[in-house]
Amino acid sequence: MRITIDPRIFISPPYVECPKCKKPDYGVISIHSFSYTRRCRACWHTESYSLPKLKKKVIYLDQMVISEMMKLLHPTTEITRRVRVKGVWKEVFAKLDRLVKLQLIICPDSTTHLHESLVTPHYQLLRRMYEHLSNGVSFYDEETIKRFQIIVNFRKWLGKKTQEIDLYSVLHGDDIDGWQDRIRISVDMFGQDKDLPERIRSDRDQIDSYMQTVFKRWQSEKGKVFNDWYEEEVGQFGIMILKSYLQSLQRHYSAAMGDPNARLDWLLPSSTVTLVSEIQDELKEKGTPEDQLLLKTTEYFKSEDIKEVSYGRISAMLFAAVARKAASGKKKPPTRGFVNDVKTIASLAPYCDAMFVDKECHTYLKEEPVKTRLGLHTQFFSQLDINVFLNYLDKIERSASKKHLEKVKEIYGEDWGSPFFEMFEYDP
Repeated sequence: MRITIDPRIFISPPYVECPKCKKPDYGVISIHSFSYTRRCRACWHTESYSLPKLKKKVIYLDQMVISEMMKLLHPTTEITRRVRVKGVWKEVFAKLDRLVKLQLIICPDSTTHLHESLVTPHYQLLRRMYEHLSNGVSFYDEETIKRFQIIVNFRKWLGKKTQEIDLYSVLHGDDIDGWQDRIRISVDMFGQDKDLPERIRSDRDQIDSYMQTVFKRWQSEKGKVFNDWYEEEVGQFGIMILKSYLQSLQRHYSAAMGDPNARLDWLLPSSTVTLVSEIQDELKEKGTPEDQLLLKTTEYFKSEDIKEVSYGRISAMLFAAVARKAASGKKKPPTRGFVNDVKTIASLAPYCDAMFVDKECHTYLKEEPVKTRLGLHTQFFSQLDINVFLNYLDKIERSASKKHLEKVKEIYGEDWGSPFFEMFEYDP
C-alpha cells in the first residue's frame, strides 16, 4: 500500500497574493520566534519576513484554575458529575486563551502543575490544559530556582560581581517573548512512572503531618509578634538546607549499602547536594583549601546574608503570617496543599507579572506587613476577586496596539483569537 502526502497541506491560511505568480495561494508554512515564512501553493515561491520582538505578560495559574477550566470544558459527564463548576471559569479560559493567541501573555507551567495533576485520575486532561496555555514555556522546578538564587547570593557573600536572576533565567522551553507556531509537540516524560504519584502523596503526607505539629506550637506562642516568627523562619532557612544536605548524604549511603527500605531516587544527587557542590566549586575557585570547604560552607549558611535570598524571605513571611493567626486563636491549620503553595509562590512570584493563587494564600499576601515587605511588582488574584482578575485581563488586551493586532491577523488569520472550547471534544 502506497501513501502519498501532498506537501501543500502544510501551507496554512491566511492566503494572500503571491508576489511571484500573483495567485491568491501565498500561505504561511512556519512561524518562528522573530520571523515567519510564506510559501505559494501554486508556484512554490518561498520567502521569510521578520517579526517584531514581543514583551508578554507572565501570568501563573494555580492548579485549581487549571482544574476548574478543564472540568468545565470536558464534555464527559463522568468528570463533571457531582461537581458544580462555576460558569465564570469559561470566561476565564476564553480571556486567557485569547490573550495567549494574541501573543500578549504566557502562562508558564510548573512542576507544581505536574505533581498535582499526577495524583488525580485526570492527569492527561489537566496536562493538556496547562500545556495549551503555557505553549512550551515552563518554569524550572522550585528547588532549582532556589538554588539559582542562593548561588547568586553566595557569590555576593564572597565579594564577587554576579548577574541577578531574572525571568529568562528561570524559564525553559520556547522563547517567552517569541511568536508562537501553530503546531506544538508534547512529550510526556513522567506519566509512565507508576511510582511517582505514590512518592508525591507520601512526601505530602509527611509535610502535612509536620505542618500540623508546627501549627500547634504556634497556637501556644501568645507573646510573639509577626517579626518574631519571621526572624525565626528566615533564620532557619540556611540551617534547614544544611540539614537537608546531611540527610541526603545519609540516604545515599543507606541506599548504596542495600537498605531494603531505601528508595531508588536516594541514589541520585538531591538538589541540596547539587547546591553544596556548586558552592564548594566556587570556594575552590576562590582558593579555599580542601579541608576548609565544609567549614566555609557552614559559615555561609549560618550567615545573615543568606536571609536576603528571596525564596527564604517570601516563604518566611507567609509562615509568619500563619503563625500570627494561630497565636491569635485560629483553630484550623492550613490546608494540606498550603506548604506546596508557599513553595510555588516563593520561587515564582518574583518573576511573574500576576499570579492567580488559592484563597488561603491570597488572604495572607494581602495582609500587612506581608503585602508591603514582599516588595514585589507581582499582582496577586484569587477566587476572592475573580472579577478584578477578569478586568486585569481585559486591560492587557486594551493595551495592545492596532499595529500589533493587525500583525496577528496577518500571520494567523481573522479567527485566531477565538477560544478553543472544543479542546476536549475528541476525548473518549
